[in-house]
Amino acid sequence: MPSKRTRANEVDVRVGQIIRTLRLALNMSQTDLGRKIGVTFQQIQKYEKGSNRCAAGRMSEIARVLNVDPGCFFGPVSETGGVSGGETLARLQSPHAVRLLAAFDLLPDDDKAAIVRLIVAMNNSRPPRNAPR
Repeated sequence: MPSKRTRANEVDVRVGQIIRTLRLALNMSQTDLGRKIGVTFQQIQKYEKGSNRCAAGRMSEIARVLNVDPGCFFGPVSETGGVSGGETLARLQSPHAVRLLAAFDLLPDDDKAAIVRLIVAMNNSRPPRNAPR
C-alpha cells in the first residue's frame, strides 16, 4: 500500500534555503545545478522553496555538486523540533550578502578583524531599529 504523501515541513524549507544559499555562493544557476544532478530547474526551484522534499540520494548528489558535506543541510534541532538558525540563513539570502562574504573571505585575517570591529562600532553608535525617535 503506498504511503500517504505528507506536506513539506520546516526542515524541508530549511534544507531548500541552504541549497539556494550554497548554489548562489557558487554563482550557479538553478538550470546548471539541475543539469548536474539530472533534474529540471523547476525541480530545483521546488527544492529551494521547500515545496518538494529532497530525498536523501538527491541531497547527496546536490552536496557533491555544491562541494559540501551532506550533513551541512541539517543544523541543530531546537527543543520545539524546528531547526534553528533560520534568521541567520535569511540574512545570507539578502541581495549583497553572498558577494560580501566572498569578498570578505579573500581578505587577510587582520583586515577581517578590523572590518568586524568597524561594523560593530557603527552598530553600537546607532539607536536600535525599534527605538522611538
